[in-house]
Amino acid sequence: GALFLGGDSGVSTDKDGKYRLEGLEAGDYVLEIRHKSRALPHEVPFTVASLSERVDVDLSINAIEGRVTNMNGEPLAGVVVKAEKSAGAFSSVMTFAVTDESGWGGGLVQGGSSSTALTDEDGRYRLQGLPADVDLRVVADPPSSLGALTSGKSESFTVGPEETRKRVDIACPEGGAIRVLFDFGSDDPSPVLLRATSPGQTPRIEMIQSRTETLLEGLAAGEWSLAANRIGSSSFQGGEEAPKFEVVPGETIEVTLVP
Repeated sequence: GALFLGGDSGVSTDKDGKYRLEGLEAGDYVLEIRHKSRALPHEVPFTVASLSERVDVDLSINAIEGRVTNMNGEPLAGVVVKAEKSAGAFSSVMTFAVTDESGWGGGLVQGGSSSTALTDEDGRYRLQGLPADVDLRVVADPPSSLGALTSGKSESFTVGPEETRKRVDIACPEGGAIRVLFDFGSDDPSPVLLRATSPGQTPRIEMIQSRTETLLEGLAAGEWSLAANRIGSSSFQGGEEAPKFEVVPGETIEVTLVP
């Protein structure tokens, strides 16, 4: 399905790749094109100055390839790999997205505003359809089944409109873990929302269903803040007052929280 960022319906291209957007007021816009085979949306800035504007788009046919390993160079299979770019270079009044009639899916997995790939048994991946000549990086997120490994990131790079850039490799470092014990006092265990945050890392948010403990694995080394809140409680823990703990690679620390 097509997407129109801002709340309304977008449009899909027809079999000839044509599209039509109507009812646009004069102003500056960004046309965002998504396709099931493309790793990132393609953005085209344009200006509406009259009742009829023609915007033709040539999509880059580039790709990147590489391997995902642990710090010992051993391949990691089943890792989710995605491409990211720096903050958008265009400021817009409104953003449109145009997709093809077949919608999302195919050999790639939809992941937010981009598509992702899974590494094979040799740790190899391929992503195609990227913005040309834009600073990019690749992020690899190992599944919990691989143990305490944390996300890895490639060096920044650019790729040309028809280039296949090879050896964009990523190493995923070993992380640490936190075993969280919940102190309910004299009350029976109740559902808890647990939030773990660390600067520069993706927050970990888990719903704990009436248990007295849980294990957070694969946390990047460094300082993590933990906040545990009972579901339905009027009080809230978190922010600057949330307790902080130092995570060490290869180690599991144990902490007690009062939800």
